[in-house]
Amino acid sequence: MLPSFPSKAKIVRTRLSTVIVAGLATEYALSLHANHSPWPDSLAIINSSTSQKLSYSDFIERIESLTLYLQNVTQLRKNDTAFILCPNSIKVPILYFSLLSLGVVISPANPISTESEISHQISLSNPGYGLTESTGVLSRSNSPEESRRWGSVGRLTACCEAKIVDADTGDALPPGKQGELWVRGSTIMKGYVGDPEANSTTMDPDGWLRTGDLCYIDGEGFLFVVDRLKELIKYKGYQVAPAELEQLLQSHPEIADAAVIPYPDEEAGQVPMAFVVKQPQSRINERGVIDFVAKQVAPYKKVRRVEFVRAIPKSPAGKILRKELRKMVLVPFPSSKM
Repeated sequence: MLPSFPSKAKIVRTRLSTVIVAGLATEYALSLHANHSPWPDSLAIINSSTSQKLSYSDFIERIESLTLYLQNVTQLRKNDTAFILCPNSIKVPILYFSLLSLGVVISPANPISTESEISHQISLSNPGYGLTESTGVLSRSNSPEESRRWGSVGRLTACCEAKIVDADTGDALPPGKQGELWVRGSTIMKGYVGDPEANSTTMDPDGWLRTGDLCYIDGEGFLFVVDRLKELIKYKGYQVAPAELEQLLQSHPEIADAAVIPYPDEEAGQVPMAFVVKQPQSRINERGVIDFVAKQVAPYKKVRRVEFVRAIPKSPAGKILRKELRKMVLVPFPSSKM
């Protein structure tokens, strides 16, 4: 049975983003994978109002079914914004995890708000950046004008300082250069309890936290997050960010989803390999994917291999499971301290 929404549910398109107005969802029964939990029949959720219960296996099944629907029918993609308007229901966590698995930015909202009120809330939403280890926000956009700096997560807050560092040499880099983001300030953690090895890897003796994020800061102080440092593809000494290629691939009208990993190459060291999920009725082939990317990137960033798959493996939080992709092509997962 394919997933469906009740008649009262609807998708509202605004100038600024896509807003999902969710009523009581129907049952979702399209299972893509089974037994994600070591205790598939254990209780996952209880509705305190109705006493309805869901096991882990049912919970995962419904998440994956709704995710497929949102991706193929509503065309939601990574970095879209969704405001959740829904009464207290057992369906809410299913919707949350489904949206997160697509990489959608989500925010709760009052279910009785009008469309104009929601649009106003969206206009006030400002991007920011923070980590668990920072215990708070490190950067944010503080005005509508700053929010229009496309791709930026704003300027640093007053409580911290930051620098972009060459990951190999440890040297600080000038504005506009990509490197690892290091942060320091009063809100940064002191370290991990009982894990001196992780502390020595993550914390600098001078109090700098190595974030593991590939970033750059422009000439006006705006911070841009490019990718995770450990995900970089090393092509003939160049560094290629998979996220950049994934966003480009996802912009193709015949591609529903995509992920990129490093593939070993004797001459180059590593080359970008793309895993692609086609849109229904798509006729795109390997050459079409390669040519589409090649026309828009520098030569060292070109996709060199393509594999078509039914779905990109992701965690419930939407993180691409690159280890699973490497298993598909028997590529060893590189070791990393990050």
